[in-house]
Parts: sequence; structure tokens; C-alpha cells
Amino acid sequence: MEPSDITLIVASAATALGTLALAIITGIYVHLTRRLVQMQSDPCIVVFTRHDLAQPSSILVVIKNIGHSLARDITFDLDERIPEFVAGVTEKDAKYTGKVLSDGPLITGIPALAPGEERAFMWGQWGGLSHWLERKAVGVTCHFKRGDKLLPPTRCVLEVKSFENTIAVDTDGARKTAKVLEKIEKRLSMLARGHGRLRVLAEHPRVSPTKPWKRRGK
Repeated sequence: MEPSDITLIVASAATALGTLALAIITGIYVHLTRRLVQMQSDPCIVVFTRHDLAQPSSILVVIKNIGHSLARDITFDLDERIPEFVAGVTEKDAKYTGKVLSDGPLITGIPALAPGEERAFMWGQWGGLSHWLERKAVGVTCHFKRGDKLLPPTRCVLEVKSFENTIAVDTDGARKTAKVLEKIEKRLSMLARGHGRLRVLAEHPRVSPTKPWKRRGK
């Protein structure tokens, strides 16, 4: 075999290997790109705790779809059973009835949640929950589907320790608006029962003395 033939064979093999490597890299790139696009359009279910702005000492459990498409057949696995409700503004005031959570969305699941949609329920007050949890967190695994496809589960925690020394503020002014409406309702009720007087002030338009009124045409 001539040296030129050997060189040609080596060059051909190198070209073939290069082409194969490029094809593999391209395939991996396409797969990762497709997966990235799917992840950006997938639903994502999370569970967390937050202040109740209407009752700042109370803690809510919130289930929310923070993804970009409809989540279906949502179920949850709790690492341990949690109380239905624990009262107590401080840990010394903790009052637990002994009832564990046995119904509601965290137990029975949710058929579907649209993007941005949520479910929330009252869990208790900070002091009582902090005493019951002993400043620990309870793990929650969220299972859900996109269409008929089961997606990888998300792992969340329920905790109240982070709320210590924090302030819940009604930023949207809903409570102030409610108080104003309540005052208006009471005033109208008093008027309807005849316990108050509705005063109407009528003012006549002023006529300038420097410009006397004249009949048209004269």
C-alpha cells in the first residue's frame, strides 16, 4: 500500500470521526434547547406559608402554580402529619385542639390550577405554630401533570420560624377601605331608621351687580 493511500485513509477516518462528533454535539444541543423551552412553558406547583394581611398574627398555607401552563392532577406528600389549626399569638399562649389536618387541598389534592392561580387556608397563629413545630420545618412533595405527562415533583417546606420579628403590612389599603365602607354603612343605617338628619344645602347662583340683566333684543 502506497503512503499516499494510507494518508488518504487516515484523512477519511478523521473526517468521519469529526462528522460523527459534530452530529452528536448537535443532537445534544437540540435536546437541551427543546428541554429548556419545555421547562419555560411547564407548570410549577409550590407550597409555602405567608402572613394573612387581614389578620397579621395569622399564618396561611398557600398552594400556587408559579409556572406558565395549566397544572393537572395535583397531589401532595407530607413528611409528617400537621395540625388543623394552632392558636396562640406567642408560644406561651399556644392552644392545640389535637386535631390533625384531614381535609382541604393539601390532603385531597387539586384537579387543576391555572398559571398564577392559588389556594390558601388558615393554618394558625405564629406563636402556636412555632411551639408545635418546635421551630422546625415540615417537608412537602408536590406531584402534578402537564396534560397527561407526569412532571418531576417539586420539594417545598412549611415553616414559621422566618416570621419571627417580622411585620405584616396591608400594602393595598384593603383594610382601610373596608373601615371607611363600614362607617358609611352605619351612617346610612342611622338615616334609614330616622336617627339622623340628611342635610342638603342649595345655593343660588350669584348675579354680578355691575352687570344688570337685560332682555334680549333690547
